[in-house]
Amino acid sequence: MWVFFGFITFISFTIYFWYKRLNSSWEGEIKKTEENIVYHYKVTHGEKGSIAQLLIGIDAPEGYDYTLKKESGFDRFVKSIGLSIEHQTGNIKFDTLVYILSDNIQFQKQLSSDGVIVDSFLKIFSFGRTSKCRVQDLQHNSGRLWLTIVPLEGFNTKRTFVLASKIVPLLHTIAKELKTIPWTASKSWKDPFTTKAAILLAISSAMAVNGGIQLVRYINLSNTITLDTDALLIDALMLGFSLSIALALIAVYLLGRSSRTHLILIE
Repeated sequence: MWVFFGFITFISFTIYFWYKRLNSSWEGEIKKTEENIVYHYKVTHGEKGSIAQLLIGIDAPEGYDYTLKKESGFDRFVKSIGLSIEHQTGNIKFDTLVYILSDNIQFQKQLSSDGVIVDSFLKIFSFGRTSKCRVQDLQHNSGRLWLTIVPLEGFNTKRTFVLASKIVPLLHTIAKELKTIPWTASKSWKDPFTTKAAILLAISSAMAVNGGIQLVRYINLSNTITLDTDALLIDALMLGFSLSIALALIAVYLLGRSSRTHLILIE
C-alpha cells in the first residue's frame, strides 16, 4: 500500500510543480501611481508581521517568457568554467550587474540593440540599500511583468508604495517599448528551455516531497514494523542518490550549456 501511495504522491506532485513552474502568475492588490498607471502588488509577511517578500508588477504583452536576476559571484564562476553560457549585450554595466535567464536568440538580439529596454532594466536592478530593499529578479510571464523584491532592515509598508512609484513607471516603459516590436518577432520570445527545466525541477521537487513524507513515516512508525527498516533505508538512500545523479546528467544533456544549467543543477 505504501509503495502505491508513494507512486501516486510522486506523480501528483510532479504534475503540480510542473504546472506551477509554467504558470507563475499571481494575484494581488490593485493600485495606481500618480501617473495613473495601474499596478499589482502582493506582500508576503514573515515572523512578527514583518515583510518577507514583495511582488510589484503590471499587465504586459502576452507571448513573452524571460527572467533577469542580479548576477552573483557564483554565476560568474560557472560562466568562467563553461558550465553555463549567458548572453552579453555589450553594455558593460548591464552585463556586470544583471544575469539573463533566457536562451531565446530573438530576445538576446533585442537586448543588444534596444537601449530603452536595457536602460530601464539597469535602473530597476540598481535599486539597493538606499531603498531598503534588494531586487531579487524580474519576470515576464503569463501576460504580466513583475519584480520579486526582498526587503532589508528598515523596510516597512509605507516604503512599498514609495518604491512602487519609482519602479512601476520603469516597468511601464518596458511594456510600452515591447508593444512597438512586431508581433511576429515578439511571439518568438519564448525561452526554448523553459518546459524542459520545468519538468526536471518538477520531478526533483516531487522526489524531495515524497522522500520527506516517507522519512516522517519511517521515523514515526519504525517501532511498529517488523521488517528491517534500517536496511531498507540504506537501499532507499542509495537508490535516491543514484536517481539524483541520473537526473543531473539528464539535465546537462537536455539543457546543454544554457544560461540556467547551473541553477537547475543546484535546485
